[in-house]
Amino acid sequence: MKSRHGVIAAALCSAAVLASQFAFGAFTPVNCPAYPSTTTVPFTYTIGAFYVNPEQPHNPNYNTEYINYVDWTRHFIGNNHVKRFGFRVDSFTSENTFDRLYYGDPFYLGNLTGTPATGWYDFVLTNNMQRDPFKFRWYADYSATFSGFSIGEARVSCSTSSDTTVHTISPYVRYTAVLLGSNDVVYLAINNTSATSPLKHDAVALWSSDASTDFDYYIRCNALPTASNYDYYGASSSNNEFVHLSNTACTSGGTYYVAINSYSGKGTANFVWTRHAATEHRVIRAGSSFGRAATSSELADMEETSKRAARRFYGATEGMKYVSEIQYWDNNGCSSCGGQPCELCFHLGSGTDVSGNCSGKVDLYTWKYDPFIGGYDSTVLAHEWGHRYLCQDDEYCAYCGNYSQCGHSIMSRSSSTLNNLCIAWDHGRDYDTSVSPYTPTGQPNAWSRIASNDFYNPTTTPDNYSYEPFPFLSSGLFGKVEVGKFIKMN
Repeated sequence: MKSRHGVIAAALCSAAVLASQFAFGAFTPVNCPAYPSTTTVPFTYTIGAFYVNPEQPHNPNYNTEYINYVDWTRHFIGNNHVKRFGFRVDSFTSENTFDRLYYGDPFYLGNLTGTPATGWYDFVLTNNMQRDPFKFRWYADYSATFSGFSIGEARVSCSTSSDTTVHTISPYVRYTAVLLGSNDVVYLAINNTSATSPLKHDAVALWSSDASTDFDYYIRCNALPTASNYDYYGASSSNNEFVHLSNTACTSGGTYYVAINSYSGKGTANFVWTRHAATEHRVIRAGSSFGRAATSSELADMEETSKRAARRFYGATEGMKYVSEIQYWDNNGCSSCGGQPCELCFHLGSGTDVSGNCSGKVDLYTWKYDPFIGGYDSTVLAHEWGHRYLCQDDEYCAYCGNYSQCGHSIMSRSSSTLNNLCIAWDHGRDYDTSVSPYTPTGQPNAWSRIASNDFYNPTTTPDNYSYEPFPFLSSGLFGKVEVGKFIKMN
């Protein structure tokens, strides 16, 4: 029976790699039927304002359309027997010729544009889906947007393969594992550079939207993991898994190997390996201006909003900014929190949420449960942290109808579908020229400011996942490491 006690750090890594260690071990890749037979896999992929949870935000100024200036690639990896990948298009409308959904493998790309036929599109991979992942690349240029597209299901066909080559992935990029049934396994690798200067920590997340499945992963240094031989694993009863690793978790210059395994069910599991500076475990000190002790309901609201905002901030910065804790001093004002300046102040009533750039504290009024939206608006606090910790100005025009000046950024208008920061290519590109005196923002893009202090600066559209629903529970190498843990200090 599978252990259910969470994510545990285990043995030290081995530097030697023997050929025999690369046998598949206890995991068994599912060998599905050959074409023309297919195995369907639950899967959705949507772009545009009319769809729930679109993969990229809608146009901030015309919310019936997808946003322009997008160049985003999503990778799909299967086991070594998968030779053919198909997807079902349920609807598709884009700017003909100029906005395209490319699909294929590293050797060939087909594309859809305009109003192509709905139905199934199948692609024969050059090798297999573990060696060379299938990919979608959504590209939208600078003008004319439409309603977008919806892909509602995937299907695969197999061909028995002895080629067990493992694909080496890149950090900060989402890979979606296609798992064909219980005990199926997909292997991947990532080079360890976290011991190089500046020292880094690694954070490994896996999630699936299908609650009926149970997908896990196992990590091993310099050798393929098995169910009984691994260094770290995420194998809780949840379909969300998270492991946090230090820069000494694998030998410098070594390779991490990952097995993504289906404990039960078939479907898709999203996997992202991120890195952040070893010093980037931020603890935020918070107080309140209530003039009294907070009620249990108020404490619960403060905890939920700050936790969700920390996760959203993690997502917008691709894991580079890591808010580990929010330490709250009750009934103590907002001048001093534990003898140090407060960085967050909760206020009652109505007022303007505001933060100084690079210094001072965030004054927050938007933190209570909102019955109108049936939840918590974490976008406001994540936006204010963009001022406080990224030194970024607003990217919307407050004096001309709050039109967005940069629709790819959480520093623009709040939106539950917008979980990114601007890169050089899309920065200041979404302004409406019909609104005067509306002009694009003149400040640098946010990623250039992050990169000046860290080590990652994307040149194409980053992933847009918010991480707000993600639990971030890990035991890691140094005890429990979370994102957004709320602690009442007195």
